[in-house]
Amino acid sequence: MAWALDIIVTTLHNSHIFVAIIYASFIDIFLGIIKAVVSKSLNSTISAYGLLKHCLLILIPPLTVPIFFALGYGDYWSVFETLVLFTQALSLAENWIALGLPFPEAIAKYLDNEKKELVKQSDEPKK
Repeated sequence: MAWALDIIVTTLHNSHIFVAIIYASFIDIFLGIIKAVVSKSLNSTISAYGLLKHCLLILIPPLTVPIFFALGYGDYWSVFETLVLFTQALSLAENWIALGLPFPEAIAKYLDNEKKELVKQSDEPKK
């Protein structure tokens, strides 16, 4: 078990990608809250889901390091880590665009249209 902890600490200490995942998570949480406030759609269930998602995206890379190394695929762990960062970047882009902030159209056209728009609240009461 000590070898696994040593691999985790050594690998994460040298990983700029993992640091980027952490920063991206915090920025995405912040943008998600702003998006919810602007669209007047604050929801504790959605917030809890988002926090759980981000916690998992931060915890999964360190927990998988020993598995990759034990199976002899330690060199491929950075590819996995990069995929996690890509997932974070997609979420950041969706929130960024939904807030109406400038974003390159060449990239935006490939994102899910439903996620790119703020939730529209109706002024009519629900029946």
